[in-house]
Amino acid sequence: INSDGSEIHEVLRAPAIVPSWHPSGRILAYISAPPGVTDAEEIYTLDLPSGPQTRLTWDGSIKDHPNYSPDGTRIAYMFQHNGPPEVWIANADGSGARRFTFGGGLYPEWSPDGKRIVYTKYDWMNNDPQNGVLWILDVETGEELQLTTKWPSECP
Repeated sequence: INSDGSEIHEVLRAPAIVPSWHPSGRILAYISAPPGVTDAEEIYTLDLPSGPQTRLTWDGSIKDHPNYSPDGTRIAYMFQHNGPPEVWIANADGSGARRFTFGGGLYPEWSPDGKRIVYTKYDWMNNDPQNGVLWILDVETGEELQLTTKWPSECP
């Protein structure tokens, strides 16, 4: 669709959620269930305007919120399989996937320089007071810094 609302057209027929633009503006990452699968969501990309659709992940678990790094070389996303969701980072082609959080993590967003990720800590298996608060993760060192606190426990 153009910014003025004109020339709307469909670019993808498959069910797709949580889209994320590559910095180039030519590639769209999104979440979709593989054909015939109901209990998994994988990350796909679509090279626009009419290029190929590519599946980046293949492990049959739940993914969410793919987000490209500012330079477009990596993609952060939420991964969940037999436990709480965690933040993972992979190369933009899906290779080299690596887990970056170990206490629950949702909704990763890159810093403008691509050195850090902000995410929401959440472990549904543990009623931790850190659940639902924002953290910053240094991608190079793995160090984490808590940004916010849960209001009821800190501000009665």
